[in-house]
Amino acid sequence: MKPKQLANVLIKILGLSFFIRGIPELITGVLNFSAWAGIAFNSAASHSYPNFMFYSGTLIAGLAQLAIGIFLIIRSRCVVEKLFKDEEE
Repeated sequence: MKPKQLANVLIKILGLSFFIRGIPELITGVLNFSAWAGIAFNSAASHSYPNFMFYSGTLIAGLAQLAIGIFLIIRSRCVVEKLFKDEEE
């Protein structure tokens, strides 16, 4: 197996890993965000809103991991070409 082919496969596996790790993060983030929305709605009378960033951090992290995973899976060949641009086949 040539180095470029091996790098392409390994980058796809890395992208799959990011994607799989992003799914539970996204689910946790959605649950945390819905809990934040419920707390903010219920505490509207007292004007004490919980910190939005605390509850949305895992949502943003999950979305970022999913996006990076999808990018690495789809564009792995482009990434390999950037990494091995000076090396001949």
